[in-house]
Amino acid sequence: MIKYLKLENFKGHSEIEVKFAEEVTFISGGNYKGKTTILEGIMFGLYGVSAVPGKGEHLWKKETKSTRVRLKFSIGQEEVAVERNRTSAVLFKNNVEIARGTTAVNKALSELIGLSQADFSRIKYSQQGETSALLTFGSTALNTLIERVSGATLIAKVLILLKKRDAEEKGMLMALQEVPVEPIKEEIEANSKELRISRENLVVNTDEAKIIRFKKKQASEKLIKLQNEQKKLEFTEQRLEELADRMDTADSETVSLENELLQFGTVDLTPDYIESLEEELHVKKERLEDHNQTNKSLLKFKDSIRDKNENLTYLNKAVITLTGAIEQREVTIKELKLTQIDTNSLGMETAIIKSELESLSNIMSNSVCPTCERPFEEHFNKNDIELKIGKLNGELTEKLEILTRGRAAKLDLETTLNRQERDQRDLDIKERDTAVLVSTITDLEINLNELEEDINKLPIKGDLEVEIKKIIKELKKAKENQLKAVELQAKLDSTKARHKEYLDEYSELNNQIRYASNNYKEDVNSSIQETKKIVDNFSEQVVNLASEDARLKSSINHIDEQLQISKNDLKVAEKNNTGIKDLEKMNGITDRLKKHLKSNREKFMTQVWDNLLSTASTLCSQATGGYISNITRDSDSFCYVEQGHVMPISAASGAQKSIMGLAIKVALSISLQDNTRCMLLDEVSSQMDEPHAAAVTALLGSLGHQVIAVSHRDLDRSGDYNLIDLGY
Repeated sequence: MIKYLKLENFKGHSEIEVKFAEEVTFISGGNYKGKTTILEGIMFGLYGVSAVPGKGEHLWKKETKSTRVRLKFSIGQEEVAVERNRTSAVLFKNNVEIARGTTAVNKALSELIGLSQADFSRIKYSQQGETSALLTFGSTALNTLIERVSGATLIAKVLILLKKRDAEEKGMLMALQEVPVEPIKEEIEANSKELRISRENLVVNTDEAKIIRFKKKQASEKLIKLQNEQKKLEFTEQRLEELADRMDTADSETVSLENELLQFGTVDLTPDYIESLEEELHVKKERLEDHNQTNKSLLKFKDSIRDKNENLTYLNKAVITLTGAIEQREVTIKELKLTQIDTNSLGMETAIIKSELESLSNIMSNSVCPTCERPFEEHFNKNDIELKIGKLNGELTEKLEILTRGRAAKLDLETTLNRQERDQRDLDIKERDTAVLVSTITDLEINLNELEEDINKLPIKGDLEVEIKKIIKELKKAKENQLKAVELQAKLDSTKARHKEYLDEYSELNNQIRYASNNYKEDVNSSIQETKKIVDNFSEQVVNLASEDARLKSSINHIDEQLQISKNDLKVAEKNNTGIKDLEKMNGITDRLKKHLKSNREKFMTQVWDNLLSTASTLCSQATGGYISNITRDSDSFCYVEQGHVMPISAASGAQKSIMGLAIKVALSISLQDNTRCMLLDEVSSQMDEPHAAAVTALLGSLGHQVIAVSHRDLDRSGDYNLIDLGY
């Protein structure tokens, strides 16, 4: 329904706004007032320049540069507005822009209205002098128009498509052949059975492989145990050889130490001998003290030195004993293969040896004794000293070799090592005490020497003094020999104890080997070889089973692929057969639909024409007061019934043609029910007399259809209708 129109610089109107009623709106005014221009403005708004007669420049108001037309209308519940100027257009629906540009807007409006510009002009728009145009249009041409706007043409197009599809379906049915599916199903069943058997074989093969792998694992564990036993035997044999070498070394050291002890006398090493010398010295000094008061001090120093020497002897014995234990600790540490080597203890031992070597080297480098100022050759044998230096160097070398070779079992020797560490602490304490005591003795001996020098300076040079000096020398020599003998005896005891430990371990290991069967080693080697063969056999079986497993999997994959191919072939065949049946069914439907559409198209057009002519006849009868009762058509023209007589259209007067043409246009507009539901009429009653014009006006007001009409008649101006008066 058209609601609003605004024209700016459009033909004769500079600016005008018009609102239209829902039913009838008459546009009235004098000549050249622009009545028809309003209808042309509506057509321009709907379809653009091509909808208005004349060229585009005739539509624009002269001496203006711009033109603007705004049209508002409704389609159902939607509000549509279009704005056009001389070159462009914009279309809105519900205040939202949906198209821009002349071409896009024209296309969108044709779709919204449901009619092309040409069809709208023939059905909805009646220009001046064209009221009876549909009568001269011909019933055949009008039939084509009705088919096009009513949708019957689409049915014809569908019939053409159905004929084409019918031909295609029949051609496809001739080309397609039904595929037999039973052989494919039998092949699928055979492949499925073979696949099931192969999978069962694979499960059996996999289980057997698990059993073989488990047996191989057991055999491998047994082989590892036998190899460990073999290594244990080899280690025991190596240990026996090492212990034998160590016992030989200990025997050699024992013989060497015993020979060295034989070089010292046995009598002068006893405590009784030293004590007798000290007593004799004491007696001599007491006698000398009677002769010289100064001898009293000498005796006091002698007593003190004797006490200190006794303590020193006790401490030296303890040190020697502890030194032997520490040496045994050093041996223990050497025998710990995987533990740390206590290099500090060994350094102490080697330091003692180096100290002796240094002392002997000093003896060899000096020529006079610092005590008696006599040549050293009178006290020592140079060859013996060199031999002893060689032995000490050998002993030092052996100690260093023992440091690199010694290993022992950690768990068995940890307890012994802890005890020896306690001995080490005791040794340190006693060595400190010994050092203090030696320092004290040294101070006393210095004082003693000073006293002896004082005695020598005395004028008394008797035998007593000579004897005292002789006893003192013998006493010193006896103490020195005693210290050396004690040290050698301690080393000898330590060596024998070490030899005993080696012997005990050797006996234990030897008994362990003897406890086993004489052929135990051969049995172990034989078992290792047999177990290796078993493991190799199991490995070969595992490889064979793995190969069979791969073969079965490959076979399963191949069978599965063949099965899938067969299933796909079955699906294709079934689909093909189903497609043939569906195609046959569709072809039958196509034939029935084609016949149905053809029959209904004819019925539809017959019904449309019947409704159209019936409505037109009713309108015409009302307008003429029953004078023209009916409108009919023959092959290609219209006829009318006037007072019971059938008359050709050519026999009608101008007013009658106008009435019948308007009736057909109104009937056509009402029957088609387009989206705009409006009609544009320009001077449709100009050839009618007043009674017929009044009847037509009354008829238009009773349609319930929007009518926008241009009229010169005062009757139309005075009616109860919406009036747009442009003046005279």
